[in-house]
Amino acid sequence: MVGYLQSRGRARKRASTFIVMIPKGDGVQLERYQALQQKEPEVARVYQTRHAVNHEEDVDDDMDETDPVDLAARERYVVPSTGAVLSYDNSLSLLNHLCSLIPRDAFTPAHKPKYTGEFEQTLHLPRALPLSSQDLIFEGPPRRSKQEAKRAVAFIAVKRLKELDVFDEYLLPLAKYADGEEEEVQSITGDGKLKREIPPNVMSVRVRDPWYIGQTLWSHAILVENTVVASLITSTVLPPQDLIIGGSEVKTLPAALLEFDEDHEHEQRLAMHQFTRCGVWYNNTSRPFSLPFSFYLVPITPDRLPDFEAIQRLLAYPEGNTDWSEISEEDHDKLMVICRAQFGSIHVLRRIREDLTPLSTPLPGSREATSPTYHEYWTKKWSKKNRRVVSPTNGPILETFRFQRSNIGTFLIGSSPSSSPTHIARDGRLLPQASCAWLPISHSVRQAFEVLPVLCHRITTEYRARCARYELNLPPSISTNFIIEAFTIPAASFPFSNQRMETLGDAVLQLCTTVHLLNRYPNRHEGQLTKLRQQVVSNRYLMYRALDLGLEQFVNSEIANVSKWRYTLPDDTLPYHHETGRFSRVVTRKYPRRSLQDCMEALLGASFLAGGIPVALQAGAALGLELGGPLPWFIRYHRIREPTTIAPAFVALEESLNYKFQQNHLVTESLTHPSFTFSDVPSYQRLEFLGDGNLLFPLSMVQTLTM
Repeated sequence: MVGYLQSRGRARKRASTFIVMIPKGDGVQLERYQALQQKEPEVARVYQTRHAVNHEEDVDDDMDETDPVDLAARERYVVPSTGAVLSYDNSLSLLNHLCSLIPRDAFTPAHKPKYTGEFEQTLHLPRALPLSSQDLIFEGPPRRSKQEAKRAVAFIAVKRLKELDVFDEYLLPLAKYADGEEEEVQSITGDGKLKREIPPNVMSVRVRDPWYIGQTLWSHAILVENTVVASLITSTVLPPQDLIIGGSEVKTLPAALLEFDEDHEHEQRLAMHQFTRCGVWYNNTSRPFSLPFSFYLVPITPDRLPDFEAIQRLLAYPEGNTDWSEISEEDHDKLMVICRAQFGSIHVLRRIREDLTPLSTPLPGSREATSPTYHEYWTKKWSKKNRRVVSPTNGPILETFRFQRSNIGTFLIGSSPSSSPTHIARDGRLLPQASCAWLPISHSVRQAFEVLPVLCHRITTEYRARCARYELNLPPSISTNFIIEAFTIPAASFPFSNQRMETLGDAVLQLCTTVHLLNRYPNRHEGQLTKLRQQVVSNRYLMYRALDLGLEQFVNSEIANVSKWRYTLPDDTLPYHHETGRFSRVVTRKYPRRSLQDCMEALLGASFLAGGIPVALQAGAALGLELGGPLPWFIRYHRIREPTTIAPAFVALEESLNYKFQQNHLVTESLTHPSFTFSDVPSYQRLEFLGDGNLLFPLSMVQTLTM
């Protein structure tokens, strides 16, 4: 016969019922089962509290409640700046947490505090902590229980470590930050949390821009190869420029105030606007547009005033003049020609071929040789599916070359086209004069429009660089060109961008941050320092710093393409004479938010190129980065140490490295493994942290950077 015994298991979170079957008369099995029942509550308690116990030392040696005398002897410490409270209840866990952050390899046991003694405990902290010998051992007061004695000595240790800045103002060995998203981004200098609002991936930003038209206008004469060709007119005083564009030297003169005849001001402004519209259309964009311009480009007189006679000549024939009697050989290679059958296609007159007519037979091998006459070739070429164009049969033929509109960075060939008599040219076009019209715009003004895209882009980027230098308080030793490059993002598709400077700046940021943290926290171990560095060099941290500074206002994101003219005023802009009109030197641009942290690092790279680490520290201080301030290292960390004799054990190392060490204690520290606890020499972990910031940093220079 079999007996049935029922038991309820309490060692699981969810209660379950099971049946134990013991043969009748089997006393041995019954005794085992009854012993299991007696142990069941203790097993359940251990199971349910297993997560709360990190180290076996945390388990109370005695289960009795704390003696009232011990309770009366307890202390509390409150941090004045934050109100954080240190008590006997949290001191043990704080020490355990501190030790758990110490890095270790597979050959090093877990670092943890050790307690010895009975009712008067002695605490031994791990030697891996970068503390002096007297701060690694603490004697506790006598208590009536072992656990209370451990709490008492742990309390004394944490309070002392707080004085040594091992624990921060919140009594933590390392501030807690949100995982993954890093929403709680804070400054290690204690100036509070940074901006939390995360902008979209593609930001719409109001960016600084010098171009706008207001009541007051300033004229800036443009010189090409030291010849005045036109004037750039806007409401911003622009600094003089001196640059090379397409192989030609281009300059602008200092601004001169432009004054109008009050009776004709409106008409003159309108004329300059219409002239600029036509000039940009013909020379730059090949398409008209309706938005108002933010500057004017007009011909000027020898007195450097707007040449309204020349302006009116173009405005009288905005689509070209068909009277060819005014054209002579002096206009060859200069005159702009429009073919009305291909409206929008601009050519430059090479010469007038009086020896050819539309009925002439094309030469063999030419592009027109597919037809018996030029007339038939043009008729076939220009006719569309729903429109047949009949080219003229009378008049001479124009030999031209296609006008190549330039983007920023690409320009017309500086030399004149060949004057060879042949009418077969790879870049040439033969057009019937009767279908063409010439534009009354001078060669000098055409030169001004050719260099205009590059000139305007340079003026824009330099204006932003100057604003950034002043508003961000950047070091004056950083050149304007470096600042422009640092703010030019790859999305602009310009011949250069900030990517190279960003790579350099990332290394400079790592090194300067590492040196600062190593010196600011001389008693914190590598694990703490590494976490701090990760926080203040992260992309999220740099982005928040950039937003706090308003860095987004200076980014160059405009693409190097002029087909869509960007130097215009918004649709809602009020006329300059409107009494409520308000103008601001900003435009709306869109670019990726990642550009902000890239520009921050690129500025550090630019500062390093301008003056090495000292200038990088100045720039970092201006940008609010955690680099320890603008003082150079040799002033901030100046120490005079007499060279010490290297131990004989390291002589072979010097010979193999072909390097002479100056400080024996640094060599010893750099070769001491964390698991070696039988010496007062600290392990190499803090030097490893420094070396991670710059792997090529000479060991002999560490003495100027470490406490």
